[in-house]
Amino acid sequence: MPAFLPVAGLRAWSRSCHARKLDPILNETCRIVTGCIKTTPVHCLHILSDIAPPDIRRAVITKAERTKQANDNRHLLHEHSAAQKRLSSRSSFLDTTEVLETTPIDARITEWQNQWNSLGSQTTQWMERGITPDECLSTGQDPPWAVWKTLNCLRVGEGRCKVSMKKWKTTTSDACVCGESQTMEHIMRCSQAPHVPEMTWPNQMPLRSPAPTTGKT
Repeated sequence: MPAFLPVAGLRAWSRSCHARKLDPILNETCRIVTGCIKTTPVHCLHILSDIAPPDIRRAVITKAERTKQANDNRHLLHEHSAAQKRLSSRSSFLDTTEVLETTPIDARITEWQNQWNSLGSQTTQWMERGITPDECLSTGQDPPWAVWKTLNCLRVGEGRCKVSMKKWKTTTSDACVCGESQTMEHIMRCSQAPHVPEMTWPNQMPLRSPAPTTGKT
């Protein structure tokens, strides 16, 4: 994980109206990490890089601070009562935040899954390819980065195929060597591509690695 990504969750300014201005930079960092092109949906970038979206990270870290305020007697605001609200534009920390009922990791995953489900039918195809919200390493991280980013492009269906290149006006034809229109889906089933019967294609490859076994009983 890039060293400056956790900056998105600093308690000192996580509720600032200016915090969201950092989101495009964090999104672009995830795009570089995964090797995906700019047409890749932002929601997929965070899943492929195994990093929760910045807004969720900020929300959870704010709730974690609220939990400390409520339970830790060493906190400066412990047992502090919120002042009476005078202006509707004021959002007190004590009035607008909630105490965490689970661990921060579980809270991030839950918020992430709720956000993912709110996208509607758009997520159905991604879920079939194993793209689901979770903070764990994805399969394909062992090969070189060039191979891993190619797998990511195939998983999300966004890459440098002839159809995309024609839209970008870098080529005049979207035809594959076999004569059909070359989409990312077509690349994996092209008759001219080498096929190995035992091979699992990237769109069928599970995104998450199985849990390691320790050998302990």
